[in-house]
Amino acid sequence: MTIRKLATLGLAVAAALGFLHGASRHADERDAARARAGRGPGTGAGPASGPGAGPGPAAATAEELKAARDALEQADERHRLGEFELAGRSYERALSALRDRGGAEVEALRRLAARGEARATVLLRLTARIARNEFAGADDIRRLTLVGGHEVHARVIAEDPTTLTLRFASGLESAQPRSLVERDEPCPPDAWRERCRLELEARRAKLNALGELTALDLYRLAHFAIESGLRPDAVPLLHRALELDRSGLLVDMFCDPREKPSRDLIALALGEAPARPPAPSAPVAPKTGTAPKPAATRPPAPSSSADAELRRLAERFESGVKRYRESFGEGPDARRALKEALAVFREVMDGLNELRRRGVASDALEDQAVQVQRLLFDCQKRQTLDE
Repeated sequence: MTIRKLATLGLAVAAALGFLHGASRHADERDAARARAGRGPGTGAGPASGPGAGPGPAAATAEELKAARDALEQADERHRLGEFELAGRSYERALSALRDRGGAEVEALRRLAARGEARATVLLRLTARIARNEFAGADDIRRLTLVGGHEVHARVIAEDPTTLTLRFASGLESAQPRSLVERDEPCPPDAWRERCRLELEARRAKLNALGELTALDLYRLAHFAIESGLRPDAVPLLHRALELDRSGLLVDMFCDPREKPSRDLIALALGEAPARPPAPSAPVAPKTGTAPKPAATRPPAPSSSADAELRRLAERFESGVKRYRESFGEGPDARRALKEALAVFREVMDGLNELRRRGVASDALEDQAVQVQRLLFDCQKRQTLDE
C-alpha cells in the first residue's frame, strides 16, 4: 500500500470515527493566572452574605493561600517533567490546604488542583506499563564508526583482542571484529538523549507526512519518549492523545483493568463537565384524531449462532490486542508482534463483515468493528513506515 493511498485511507477513517479536537479554554486559563497571582477569577462572587444567608466556610488565611499556590506551582512543574505520581501528591496537598475554606479565590485554586490531580492520575495509569530502556541515562554507551563510515551506538557487553560483542538499544546483540571498527568513542548521556530527541522528531515528521496524527500515533510517540528517558517530551503528546481519544480506546488498551480511570475522571482531567445521563422525558400524548407514531424498530437480536461467533471474534480480538501492545518497542520481537497483530485484526474484520453479509445487525458488532478498524489502520500505517 503506497503512502498516498494510506494517507487517503487515514483521512477517511478519521472522518468516519469523528475525531475531535479539544476546545479552547480561555476562561479556565484566565482564572488560573488570576489565582496564581493571588487574585480571584474574573467572574463569580464569594460566599453569600447579608440577611438570610447562613454561615459559610471561613475565608482562607494568607498563609493557607500561599501554601496552596506553592503546592500548585510545584505540582505543575512535576507534571511538566512527567513525574505524574509526585505531581498528584502535590495537587492533593494544594487541595488539603484549602479544605473547609471558602471564597472566590479558594474556589479557583480548588478547581485547578482538582483538574491537575485528575490529569496526573489519568496519565500515570496510561503510562504505568512503560519502562525506560537500559540506554536511558547509561554512561557506558559507545559511538562506533565502522569501515565505510557507518556509525552505530551500542554498549560493549564483552570484548577480547579480536572481537567486540555489542548490545543495541533494540535489544539485539552482535559480535563485530575489531578490524571493522575505525573509531571507538564514548557517547555521554546528554549526547544520547539528544540523539533520541532527534529520532523522536523524525518519527513525528514521518507520521505527519501520512496525515493528521491520531491518538494512537501520539501515544506511540510518547511511549518512545518515555522509553528513551525523555519524559518531559512525552507530556504534551499524552495531553493531545487524551484529547483526541473520545472513544476511550487508549485507557481500554493501555491501563490496568483494575485501575482504569472513569469517564468522569477523564472529563475532569480535560477540563470538561462530567458526562451526565439525560433526564427522562415525559411521554407526549398524541393529538386528538391522529394515530400514534409507530415505535422505532431496533435491529433484531443476533441468533444464538451469531452471538457465539461474536464472542469468539471478541476473544480473538483480545489476543490481537495483546500482541499489539507487545509491538510497542524496538527490535525484531516488536516487529513480529506487529505483524501477528495485523493478521489477527484482519481475520476479525473479515469475520465481522461475514456476519453483516448474513444480515446480523447489533450494537456490539458495530462497536467491535470500529475498534478493529482503528487498530487495523494503525498497524498498516506502521508497516508502511517500517518499509
